[in-house]
Amino acid sequence: MEAQSRARLAIAKRVEELGIQDFLRTTKSLLMNEDLKVMSNGLPDWWHVNENVLLSATEAPVRIATHQGEPVPQRSVIIIGKNVTPPTITLWGACSIVILGNDVYMPDGSYSCGPNSTIIIEDKTAATSGPRVNCRNGGIIFIGSDGLWSANIRIFSDDMHAILNLSDNKRINDFGGKVIVEEHVWLGYDAMLLPGTQLGRDSIVGARSVVSKPMPSNSIHAGIPAKTVRSDVTWDKADLP
Repeated sequence: MEAQSRARLAIAKRVEELGIQDFLRTTKSLLMNEDLKVMSNGLPDWWHVNENVLLSATEAPVRIATHQGEPVPQRSVIIIGKNVTPPTITLWGACSIVILGNDVYMPDGSYSCGPNSTIIIEDKTAATSGPRVNCRNGGIIFIGSDGLWSANIRIFSDDMHAILNLSDNKRINDFGGKVIVEEHVWLGYDAMLLPGTQLGRDSIVGARSVVSKPMPSNSIHAGIPAKTVRSDVTWDKADLP
């Protein structure tokens, strides 16, 4: 119970710090699920020594990797719901949080999460194959429930390397950025979401589009950079006539 309580407190604190309470729909019930158990089998010794916690409602394996050249994870929290495809999660540094809700179907999915950074994917979000989700530098990537992703989706909170202004040597690209995707959003093939993205619910992102700013609900967004090309629409997972 100590590990479970510590994990829930860490998540509650992070959610408040990030101000994403209004976006959460299924995460709250997941955290209270009595089926979540502390998992320890197959994890490296440093996982326990450094007070990391993995809570899972499934026996499916979770592959945890470290980032070459970066500090080994400390006090990190991973929450895995029911019926989740086995993920590969790369962590480094202290206090990373990764939450995959119930029925998250991401074949060959890869998640990378750095110090004080947060990845939350809520229930019933599904991908065709090969999504890559990378969050670092205290950033947040939040994905609402009931989403649909085509193949090769890429989501980044940061550019991973600094771009510096020659005059003062200050970074000019995002550091610890935010990506917020609300409920029931469809991402087309090869879509890329960059820091600054906020997609409203019931929206659609066209194939090979690049999003980096807020986009309205019930709309289609396409292009590089993505622009709203149609409004007053919704979509259905069924291939209706």
